[in-house]
Amino acid sequence: MSYSQIQRVRDPQTVRTGNYILMIGAIVAVLSGLIVTKVSPMIQNELQKLDRAYIYRPEPINTSYFLEGYK
Repeated sequence: MSYSQIQRVRDPQTVRTGNYILMIGAIVAVLSGLIVTKVSPMIQNELQKLDRAYIYRPEPINTSYFLEGYK
């Protein structure tokens, strides 16, 4: 058997495993796309609702005091 003949011989088990890996990769890609497009806007919406419900808002730090220094 020459080298080119050996290369052409494919083990069906290897092909099947490779196909499974490709299918799993495709499914993961589709799921991650769905998560990015569908789920993250919902999460952001919920976080905004929580932010509105959060009544206590600390006062912003008065930076002019630090910039002027002690007089």
